Amino acid sequence: SGTGTIVGDPADQDGIRITWDSGEKALRLTAQHDVVVPKLSVSGQVSGTASRRIVTVLSDVDVDPASWSLEAPRGDAVVAVISRAPRQCVFTVEPAAGSAAPQLRASAKVAGSPLSGTLSFPLPALPGGGGGGGGGDGNDGRPPVTPAPGHPEVADGTWIAEISSPDAQGNVTVSLDVFVSCDLQPTAVEVESYEGMTEKPAGELWHEGKRILTFGTAPQATGAKTYLLRLVCRTTTADIESGRATIRRVLLKTSQATHTLDLNKRIKDVEVKKPDAPQPKPQPQPQPDPEKRGSSGGGCDTGFAGLALLLATPLFFRRKD
Repeated sequence: SGTGTIVGDPADQDGIRITWDSGEKALRLTAQHDVVVPKLSVSGQVSGTASRRIVTVLSDVDVDPASWSLEAPRGDAVVAVISRAPRQCVFTVEPAAGSAAPQLRASAKVAGSPLSGTLSFPLPALPGGGGGGGGGDGNDGRPPVTPAPGHPEVADGTWIAEISSPDAQGNVTVSLDVFVSCDLQPTAVEVESYEGMTEKPAGELWHEGKRILTFGTAPQATGAKTYLLRLVCRTTTADIESGRATIRRVLLKTSQATHTLDLNKRIKDVEVKKPDAPQPKPQPQPQPDPEKRGSSGGGCDTGFAGLALLLATPLFFRRKD
């Protein structure tokens, strides 16, 4: 531009510089050789409606969860974070009125790294061709189905499971987690249909690390739009491995209606959360018995005193002479 300044996109950061080499008449890029830059990609699992999309951005290496960000540079969408993790971040994207395909830009960086991995992409289309700039209504010519107001939306790409160690009979406790967005305040949650469980699974809703709703309890008002749906199941390792252990349907009641969530989620298909590595417990150091230490110490002191007295005796007589 004639100003003598070269600006990159994203902006220049520590550890990397872009300069103009007048002798070579070329741009010169200088960067640290040991800097790790994450490679970001968009998950193919997209859910939601035309007015609100749930998008998952993935990283090929562990990043600092707090560094995740997603923005609409042209201001044609409202973006909010649902959850952050070292390998993925889940966002809700609400396109502005009249914007068919907002452009988005995600970024994240490895802890301690000066550089961010970035990814620019259009808002992904919903399965069936809806959204993202057209491509048909995905209903084979039938009128599109408009969800009822406040109908919950399940972020299918956010499923994760935590499985306990099996007991002697092979029974395990499984916690299945998935994010759900809902415009209206949920008032009840219940697992309606399931298979391969030793007892009826319990449904819970969580928000910001607190359980706000479970079957048979009064809900806690939060004013939130996104919740963590947790399904606590009792099953066996055999039923999980065979694919029989499945959550079919969950009922989520709001202030206006009871909604059916057709999940049909097999536990074996859900990514299992790895438990944190156990921290080694410090081993107590053996301490000497104070009584024994005192008696043995006294014996040593007496022995040394007697030895000193014997050594001093010849000197006494020698000096007397």
